[in-house]
Amino acid sequence: MGCAMAGGRWASTVGACALRTCDQAGDCLGPWLRPGVPCHDIRTGEPYSRVHFYLGNPTTVEGDTVEWVFGKPAGYEVAVTVRAGNVQEVTCPVGT
Repeated sequence: MGCAMAGGRWASTVGACALRTCDQAGDCLGPWLRPGVPCHDIRTGEPYSRVHFYLGNPTTVEGDTVEWVFGKPAGYEVAVTVRAGNVQEVTCPVGT
């Protein structure tokens, strides 16, 4: 069965399939070059585990703030505030 059929995302840089349960293992196969969903599709109240799956491993985590930097070279940043396992605030760059 293919990665997408299993509900996963293919991580071409490591040649493996990241499953939706990757957050439970603490590793969604590294940082992603491009997010799995546009930033504006991330909603407050949704579980952090889902955001971790779609965006990959964060670039930085400081307190409740989790940040990802995307692009090559680094082009734009997405930041979320997480409390009690859920997204409380999302900061997207313009146009994403």
